[in-house]
This record gives sequence, C-alpha cells and structure tokens, in this order.
Amino acid sequence: MTDVADSTPPETIPQRARRLRNLALGSAALFVLIYLLAVHTQLGQEWDDRAVLERFAAGKKHMNRAKDILDAIRVQSLVVGLLVLIAIGLWRRRPWAAASAVLLFAGTILLAEVLKLVLPRPDLSQLEDRPLFDGINTFPSGHATIATSLVLALLLVSSARARPWVAVVGLVWAATATWGTLAAGWHRPSDAVGGILLATACFAGGASWLLPRHWRSATGTKLADQLLPMGGLLLALLALAARIMTWWAPSGNDGQLGSATYISASILILAAVSFSILYFAWLLKEQDWTSRTSDGPTAAS
Repeated sequence: MTDVADSTPPETIPQRARRLRNLALGSAALFVLIYLLAVHTQLGQEWDDRAVLERFAAGKKHMNRAKDILDAIRVQSLVVGLLVLIAIGLWRRRPWAAASAVLLFAGTILLAEVLKLVLPRPDLSQLEDRPLFDGINTFPSGHATIATSLVLALLLVSSARARPWVAVVGLVWAATATWGTLAAGWHRPSDAVGGILLATACFAGGASWLLPRHWRSATGTKLADQLLPMGGLLLALLALAARIMTWWAPSGNDGQLGSATYISASILILAAVSFSILYFAWLLKEQDWTSRTSDGPTAAS
C-alpha cells in the first residue's frame, strides 16, 4: 500500500508564503482580541490582576529567580543579539537575511513600545487588592516581545538544517523569559501573550513577503518534519497539565505552585510561545535564503 504522506508533493514557496501570511493575520487578530477582552472588560482585568496577585502570594523565592533571567534582557543584550544576527547572515553570505532579521527585530520591539504608550487602559477592575502597576498600561510586554522576536529572527537567518535545533533550544529560553514576566510579577499574563502574538504577526508577515523573493528550496531534516507534531503534543501536554494542576493548586508559602488562575495563566503563556516558535520554524522547513538577490524568484515555482 502506498503511504499517503510519501505521495503528497511538498509545498511550493508561494504556498508556504500564504501560510505565513495567514499566520500573521491570525496572530494580529488574536492580538486585538486579547487586548479587547483582557484590557477593556472587567472580567478580563480582574483575571489578569488575580494571576499577578497570586504570584505575589506564592512567595519571593521563585520571583527572584525569574527576575534574574529578565535582568539579562537589557540594552547591551539587544546589541549583542543584533550583532549575532548580522554575523550569521554575513557568515552564510546572505546579506538579505541579516538585514531582514535586524529590521524585523528592531521594528517589532519599537512597535511594542509605541503600542504600550498609545493603547488606552480603562479602570474597570473591582478587586479590593490591586497589583502595584494597576492602572498603568503594560500591554504588550516588551520583554516577551524581545524574547520571542530574537528566537524568530534567529530562525529566519539560520540554515534549513540548523533551524530545527535553533527552534528547540530557542523555545526553552523564550518560554522561560516570557513566562518569567508573570513569574517575576512584572507583567500581567495578557501582556506576555500579547507580546508573543505581536512578534509572531510581524515576523510571519515579513517572512511571507520575503519568501517568494529571496528564498529557494533546500534540504531539510527529519527533525524539521517533526516540529509540528511536537508542537501539537506539547500543547496537548500543557492543556493536560493545566487541568491536573488546577485540581491541586496550593498557595501562600514560598516555593508552592500558586492558585488556579496563576497556573492557567502560566500554561497559556507557554502554549502561545510554543505554538509561535515551532509553527514558524515548521513553515520555513526545506527553505533557505538565496546567496544572491537575483536568485530569489527562480526558486518560487
């Protein structure tokens, strides 16, 4: 019997570009939806704030660990990240890769900071206790945007063979940093998810434009084929973990898990960053930058 998967022709570059465009549009739509539900409804604001308050109640030990990770994301770190992107692109003789990754990385971070300034945040929460930053717009999280953007930028400049490994290692770091914004008590959960969605929308949109112009087909790896199944399995495990952990959700003493709202918010952040990185890497499998700009369109057929 013929294997159905073996008989399925690989997707062309224009087809991958359409998938990336759909990912960008879907992420942008979810970004708006999260903002409207979490910031412009009483229920959303109270759920957001309750997750932060429960993090405070769980103790300071793990909060301090999360702060140590977030403290590493400073201006110097951003400069180093940009230099690494440029170095990889130039070393691989893909100047378009370096230029595109740097522009998308810097542009996404700038957009996040602008949105944080201009997006209004009405005072709707009726909770007696409030986080210290209540009333201040923290949507989207700059740290979550930076962490996700850096990994997506590295995926953009990496070769087809290296990309799956960059995705796996980068996911571990990005998940720690994005979740750390809540664990450290710096951001509400919707802020972190908003930063992840913003980075995904910008990079997927940029890649959808670049793919037909400057990319060609390349030899992938078996690990790249497994990124999407891995993502599905990971999301299923996270959903199961959320259900199990909310059945037993102690709070109060240092080192304990926290309560149901904090746990479910943590799972939501981890699920969002996992889907973003693994699906973006999977969409770029068997694709690589052309060595010269003039080579790009010939590979799109």
